[in-house]
Amino acid sequence: MTKYYFRCVVLVFLLIIGGSLYGQENPKANDLDKKIEEYNRILAENPDDAKTLGLRAYCWSKKKEYQKCLDDSARAIQLQPDFSAHHYVHAYASAYLKQYEQALKSINRSIQLEPDCAGSYRLRTDIYNATGQHEKALADINTAIRLSKENDPECFLYYYSRGKTYMDMKQYDKALDDLAKVIELDPAFSETYNVRGLVYFKQEKYDLALKDYHKAIELDSEAPLPYANRGLLYCTTEEYDKAIADLTRAIQLDPEEINAIHNLGCAYNRIGESNLAIQQWLRALEINPCDKRIYFNLGSAYYDQRDYEKAMPYFEKAIQLAPEFAEAYHMRGIIHFIRKEYDQALADLNRMIELYPKPHFYAYYNRAGIHYALQNYIDAMLDYKKASEIDPDPLHSDAYSRYLALLLCRDVDIFNRNRNTAKTD
Repeated sequence: MTKYYFRCVVLVFLLIIGGSLYGQENPKANDLDKKIEEYNRILAENPDDAKTLGLRAYCWSKKKEYQKCLDDSARAIQLQPDFSAHHYVHAYASAYLKQYEQALKSINRSIQLEPDCAGSYRLRTDIYNATGQHEKALADINTAIRLSKENDPECFLYYYSRGKTYMDMKQYDKALDDLAKVIELDPAFSETYNVRGLVYFKQEKYDLALKDYHKAIELDSEAPLPYANRGLLYCTTEEYDKAIADLTRAIQLDPEEINAIHNLGCAYNRIGESNLAIQQWLRALEINPCDKRIYFNLGSAYYDQRDYEKAMPYFEKAIQLAPEFAEAYHMRGIIHFIRKEYDQALADLNRMIELYPKPHFYAYYNRAGIHYALQNYIDAMLDYKKASEIDPDPLHSDAYSRYLALLLCRDVDIFNRNRNTAKTD
């Protein structure tokens, strides 16, 4: 009955910028520390060198030190407000820090200053996708593809971003077409295989998804996301040892990969290691204390351990974060029922039934039990009947048996009342 949530992972923002960003070749990954030292020396002599601040901001972004990137690019913008590259890098860092409003403001300014830069539309595509504005994202990435030149080294990225956009829009065939184009243009870009694996996963084509995750890892064994998503696939196919190995590897590569941490908790929970699951979910909360599903999973784990006092605050927090989270009302209602707080239990089950998109067997079955405890026998009988209609599976025949028992009690009660009335007459 208890439901747990898994998460898939896709790279949201990708900063690959050609040598034109600051009018010179951008630093290579293995030169970042050396370049930062060089820029530090220049800035020590001239703190207002906007170009050097911009180059150092770029280095910070490649090292995933986004706050430092944000600070340097903000200072560069103050000194050189009409240079589009500063706004571009500032938008990228803002987006990675989930400051989406600021990210849009910065990338809009970059586009305003350089309206024919295809890369800026691609970055805004990713920001729109991150905020669920997929139609705007699609319009932007189509503009990027139109503006791109045949010899543009970033051309493959535009089709990659459009493929991700189509995936988010659940237009999977179009997504696969674009991702195939990316592989044609750059067969060594590992992230394409990760995303195509996700598309196949969403289509429940697990063999094809697994093949693509293998390829992504073969091309880049240090990238955490293919391990994270392959781990999720192994969870889905109930190969939990493999799942735990992959998810653990993803976390080793990126200790703040929250979805891998979250899913590792789910994998441990599935093999009965609820304490290990709880450890992972508490760790995930340290990274993101506003994730309703982590609170729900923690509440469910404590519920399964019959530690209702610990479980209750997590369901309440999930509801506070997401007032339309139907399953959280259901679980909180069950705990109220266990505590014999029947009125509160009934209110929660009513809310669950109101919110859930389709009739739910356990919601009606458990509400019937609450009605019975409140001696609302007719309502209990009707809810048991409803539950048995929702799922007539023999495993749930108890609902129908209880319905028949209450129906019989009702008929006997009516018969006795009629017989007593007849005797009185």
